[in-house]
Amino acid sequence: MIERKIIADRIGDETRLAVLENGEPVELAVSYRDGKGGRLGNLYKARVEKLLKGMNAAFVNIGDEKNAFLSLDDLPPAARDATVGAPQRKTPLRAGDEIIVQIVKEPGGDKGPKVTMNPALAGRYAVLLPTMTSFGVSRKIEEEARREELLSLLQRAAPEGMGAIARTASENASEEEIREDLAQLQAEWGHAHALYRFKKAPALVHDESDLAARAARDLNCEVEFAPFDDAIENRIEKALRRRVWLDSGAFLVIDRCEAMTVIDVNSGKFTGKKNLETTLLKLNCEAAREIAKLVRLRDLGGIIVIDFVDMELEEDRRSVLEAFEQALAPDRAKRRIHGFTGAGLLEMTRRPLWGAAENELFEACPRCRGEGRIENPRAAAHALLRQVRRRRASGDESLTALNANGKIAATLWEIGLPQNVVIAKEEAHEPQDDTGN
Repeated sequence: MIERKIIADRIGDETRLAVLENGEPVELAVSYRDGKGGRLGNLYKARVEKLLKGMNAAFVNIGDEKNAFLSLDDLPPAARDATVGAPQRKTPLRAGDEIIVQIVKEPGGDKGPKVTMNPALAGRYAVLLPTMTSFGVSRKIEEEARREELLSLLQRAAPEGMGAIARTASENASEEEIREDLAQLQAEWGHAHALYRFKKAPALVHDESDLAARAARDLNCEVEFAPFDDAIENRIEKALRRRVWLDSGAFLVIDRCEAMTVIDVNSGKFTGKKNLETTLLKLNCEAAREIAKLVRLRDLGGIIVIDFVDMELEEDRRSVLEAFEQALAPDRAKRRIHGFTGAGLLEMTRRPLWGAAENELFEACPRCRGEGRIENPRAAAHALLRQVRRRRASGDESLTALNANGKIAATLWEIGLPQNVVIAKEEAHEPQDDTGN
């Protein structure tokens, strides 16, 4: 049995929320009072800035530095019907139009957030679909009779012209509780529309960024407001590293790029005690269980590809896949495990619950411009020498001061400085490695 606890740590403008299962943090979310972070589900009055006909999409302004991306395949029926009876309007949307959108994917890398015009407002027992007329029941509710009962209830209780989905928590809810939930969601949608009418775009019209309220609603659990203890802090700090060590001495390397997250399993110091097949199976099963925890704690989304240590036997791959699925079973996020590819990579897709906390906690390194690498000292030293050469070629023979730290300065001294060149800085400030040293 899982004992669940929610802790919210607030200080300054920051709120960090951790969901604990049997004392171990399994989910992490971060938001700031300035509206940055934890915005999945927020509704905005947006302004269409530009149509991308070749991509059947649009960029819309929700008040961020970067415009949000809206797929025109994701328009509600009312917007698609906007051209009916209006020949002068050849497309459902035009630059300058003002619309209500919901954030469905947080910004990442060079991309802005992704939004939809078909919002979904989540309550404790149901999800209201204000622009749709479809109905559904959570797949986690397996009893067919209860599924049919809930579907019939939603069709009777949902506001006219709107759809709804029964959440997992509705399995044991009463009809009155579900009706009250839908009524509250309808009121929230009405309030958002009221704000839409008098606010100037771009503007927030419905805020889902209260992490504590969302967690209490979704998990039906009280929230404790307290600082994280050292055990929670240490677990989170280690989980967010690029290199994560396993108890056996093996380690994982986690790289996030624009298209996907890639997780590489390395044997490291792990050698095993039996034959090769048994050693690799034990290593990969341990890695599979830890990766499942990291996927949840880091709230990884999109395409995730895992490169386990090569296994020759198909039955070993099945054992690793089973270990991974079992460890990931408590995950609340919508996901799909696609299995092993022909190249032996395990592939899955996942929709994040909160938005990856590391997007809020980290930013691109200014030295490597977000590439995850920097020039080695010898290459950097020679780049500085080329700058001096260009100045001399232009006729500038004045004293030149080179800004160089640590190993770069030492390399320049080793090579030998050109005449009339000095080093301005020599103090070393080396970055920490993955072990925190």
